[in-house]
Amino acid sequence: MKCTKPTLSLWLLVVLLSGCGSGETNLPTTEFTDEQKAAIVAEDAAVADEEMGGGLPPVKRKRKQ
Repeated sequence: MKCTKPTLSLWLLVVLLSGCGSGETNLPTTEFTDEQKAAIVAEDAAVADEEMGGGLPPVKRKRKQ
């Protein structure tokens, strides 16, 4: 099945005109509570722990001599 130039042009036009969402941003209007701040800190710590390999030291392989 061959795609013709008009078909590709139509797809390009659709992709360009569709965009990515409505463009609205929902900003918080109130300050975070102490519980919300603690939850954010805990989530950040969990993500940092995952990215660092769970806090375990890296595995060093023995070299063959």
